[in-house]
Amino acid sequence: MSDCTGQSKDRNVRMQEWARIAAIPVLVSCIALIPRLIWAGYPHPPLFSDPEDYHNCAVGLLQGQGMSQEGIYRAYRPPLYPLFLATIYFAAGPNERTVYYVQAILGAVSCGLLALLVQRLIHEGDIHGPRWWPPLLAGLGLALFGQHVFFVGVLMTEVLFVFLLLIWLLCLTCSMKLDKRFIIAAGVLHGLLALCRPVSLAYLPVPIIYLFLSGKNQAAERAPTVRWIGVFLYCAMMVLTILPWTLRNALVLGRFVPISTNGGVNFYIGNHPGYGYWSTGQKEAIRAATDLDEVDEQALFYQEGLRFIRSEPTQAMKNAVLKFRYLFSQVPPWPWGERGIQVRFERLWPLTFVGWGYILGVLTLLSLPWLCMGRHRSLLPLVGVLLCHVGSVLIFFARTRFRLPMDPILLVLATGVLAAIVQAAVQKGSDPNSTHNTQV
Repeated sequence: MSDCTGQSKDRNVRMQEWARIAAIPVLVSCIALIPRLIWAGYPHPPLFSDPEDYHNCAVGLLQGQGMSQEGIYRAYRPPLYPLFLATIYFAAGPNERTVYYVQAILGAVSCGLLALLVQRLIHEGDIHGPRWWPPLLAGLGLALFGQHVFFVGVLMTEVLFVFLLLIWLLCLTCSMKLDKRFIIAAGVLHGLLALCRPVSLAYLPVPIIYLFLSGKNQAAERAPTVRWIGVFLYCAMMVLTILPWTLRNALVLGRFVPISTNGGVNFYIGNHPGYGYWSTGQKEAIRAATDLDEVDEQALFYQEGLRFIRSEPTQAMKNAVLKFRYLFSQVPPWPWGERGIQVRFERLWPLTFVGWGYILGVLTLLSLPWLCMGRHRSLLPLVGVLLCHVGSVLIFFARTRFRLPMDPILLVLATGVLAAIVQAAVQKGSDPNSTHNTQV
């Protein structure tokens, strides 16, 4: 009888602990869901450009035509987002409105995941201060960011990518003790990130370095083996996640294409004469003047971009500075101004473009001395991803929507700085040596 009572008490304690942990993330997700559902229900213009391509790829998959565009490009787009759309279309019909509502839920859950990530960092001691307001502040910050609300109503990869990115970061920070379950989960998630946006392959040095650093905590005689096993397991799971699509491309195209063939175009867009925010150079003219398959076309665009960098290195460096400015600019994230959708969104959500990027950029710069002064091991993956993401943008091209994966990380760092400042002020105020004893 006493054993049953003890088990019941343990179960109640665990349930209370889970409820305490989940309270803030659930609250944040519920708050974030309100503006996202409202925006998802708003009238939207017909699909065009990238959203139309993703839609056509998903419909083609359901019709048994494969994931092709215009009957020519069969691996131009990374596959995960069209598969995501095809799954929703299969369940509810090819109606983009349903996708908007699903993305509203994913976006709201992402805000809760960010709060959970901050809670995790507080638990590990990488963020110091009270346990309740830093995760609440970070989660609400993401909930209120206009761009993250806006892209709920766009058929593009932003919402899904940020959702997967936050789960990946949670698994990665939980793998600090080299728990194989979290290493496997993180490797699979990195593969999914790459299938959503191949540029996330640039993040690979981050988990490798992190797992090596985590291995140093093991016993000296086991440290080298533990590190290599962790790195091998992570990379193997990531490769195995991507491999089925690579094999599919080999069968369909007869060539080695790891994920997609749009990398060359993206590289050329960011490296051509007259580079600007919306400029795509002579992309269409080059396509019209050649009769190449998509693999050779990708190689040609890479060559054109490299030719520009070699011939005009000074201008290429200036363009890199422009890309960094564009990343943190206040340019509308998607060219819907002429269709009236941007005006409607700004009326619905006045917090859309008030310089959040610049504010977070300044707070992140302030966080660098704070990071250097302490041992914030669980924050290393976040800082590493931030640097790798900015580096990939400088190599390819930049628009404000490419900042969306950075926003959660910037919010974590900004929250950490604020929490450290508040804790220092509280400690100083409670220190008896900081006040003078005026009694005689």
